[in-house]
Amino acid sequence: MKKDNKFGFTLSELLIVLFIVGVIVALTLPSLLKDILAKSNMNALTSTIDNLQKIIENELTESRAQRLQDTRILGSTEDLEAFMRELNVAPDNQRAFGASYKNADGGTVQGWERPANRVLLKNGVGLAIVDNGDASCVDVIIDVNGQKGPNTFGRDYYVACIVKADDNNGHHMGDIGGRTDLNEANLSTLCRQNNAAACYRMAEISGFNPRYLDD
Repeated sequence: MKKDNKFGFTLSELLIVLFIVGVIVALTLPSLLKDILAKSNMNALTSTIDNLQKIIENELTESRAQRLQDTRILGSTEDLEAFMRELNVAPDNQRAFGASYKNADGGTVQGWERPANRVLLKNGVGLAIVDNGDASCVDVIIDVNGQKGPNTFGRDYYVACIVKADDNNGHHMGDIGGRTDLNEANLSTLCRQNNAAACYRMAEISGFNPRYLDD
């Protein structure tokens, strides 16, 4: 008689395999989801900057301004509002930013105020342009997912810089980039405290690596 050499799994063996697969998924899924979210947020940041840069270049071309002060970006409140409407703005600007923010280490930032000249874009990005009187720079404040979490400096909240005038370092009026007047040896510490400009500069130096703050 010919022997039947077929093999199969018992129910207990299948349960053990399923248990092992479940453990592996439970261990890897949070990290995978975190990476996906970080990549999505960084893509939103860079695309927002790219779109804003194009609108600034159009503004400079159409106005033929020799100074940023002669554009709508640094004009009256009405001028700035009109300039920002060049972006794809959603109807409800009040939801552009969260009510409060945390630093990268989890502590709530005290005294944070939502910027006045803010817009919520239709893709969910919160954006504001704020002139704090700096001789070289106008702040561009970005929350890549508006009022939604994590509302954390360096995770979804950044501050970039619009250059006010040409300088000797290769920066040109209207360029958007990170602040170069920060102590670059101390950027990580500054970012983890509550300096969103340091976070943007770190991301920029990393080539906008989604894991720039974790490496």
